[in-house]
Amino acid sequence: MRTLRTIQPGAIYHITARANHKEKVLKSPIAKDLFVDTLQKMRRKHDCDVVDFVVMDNHIRLLLQPRGDSSLPGYSM
Repeated sequence: MRTLRTIQPGAIYHITARANHKEKVLKSPIAKDLFVDTLQKMRRKHDCDVVDFVVMDNHIRLLLQPRGDSSLPGYSM
């Protein structure tokens, strides 16, 4: 398991996630819309700004900035 990253207040984090075997799990517009809706819910729940993002057929890239003393989901300060 990977060591948890230390979150620096005010920093912007580049996050990527890719499907296994280059599978195109986000190929349909419906799947992409569902991901964007889920990203909006995550943003509100975890108190972070989505600076920018891209949704490709087989991966996503996010630029996230935690607000205040917030952390990124799955990471601790």
